Amino acid sequence: MLLNLARGVARDVELDVRQVQDAAFSSDGRRFAVASGTGVAKLWDTVTGRELATLSGFILGVHSVAFSPDGRRLAAASNARETLKLWDLDSQQELLTLETQSSIFHPTAFAPDGDVLGSMTRLGGVLHLWRAPSWDEIEASEFRARHSVPRQP
Repeated sequence: MLLNLARGVARDVELDVRQVQDAAFSSDGRRFAVASGTGVAKLWDTVTGRELATLSGFILGVHSVAFSPDGRRLAAASNARETLKLWDLDSQQELLTLETQSSIFHPTAFAPDGDVLGSMTRLGGVLHLWRAPSWDEIEASEFRARHSVPRQP
């Protein structure tokens, strides 16, 4: 049910999702995401109640979701080889998959500047942090790759 407190209006919205593990709102409140134990993350528009996307590609369940501070990306966390997947929400394209050896990642969160993404294992409480490289670091890495000399055996 969606409840508009300003207008005092309530309406039922069918979310069509099972085994809910986690849920999150984007910072502007216009999008709502759910992590499902069925192996998908689902995304809705909170104004219209319309489903925007089903983000899949997980073998096992999705345990947590988090929006980037700018609302342009969604992180969804699962297990091991698919620890964390990051999607661009405008194109609904998967951007990357981060891997570890642990399982059941919950909760997941972005740093306020969006440059660090973290998720903790539910069992054992091990925190994993990933930092996005700066543009300078990316350019330096690309420069080294273009100008490196292959080693001879």
